[in-house]
Amino acid sequence: MVKPMLGDSGTMMRASAIALVATAIQEGFTLEQVLSKAEELGLNPEQPHLKQFIVEHYANPVTSD
Repeated sequence: MVKPMLGDSGTMMRASAIALVATAIQEGFTLEQVLSKAEELGLNPEQPHLKQFIVEHYANPVTSD
């Protein structure tokens, strides 16, 4: 599980976002879980790695006809 990290450097924020993405994929997080964990970690959902993941995995829900 992703744990909060002390510090505010851009590198640490990117690493945290990438770790969150990896955990979300592995654990099958819902969008709400991803956003909640991002907030807990102090990550902005607009952070490029996180935003790309959210758009690719949650923006276009699969529908069956």
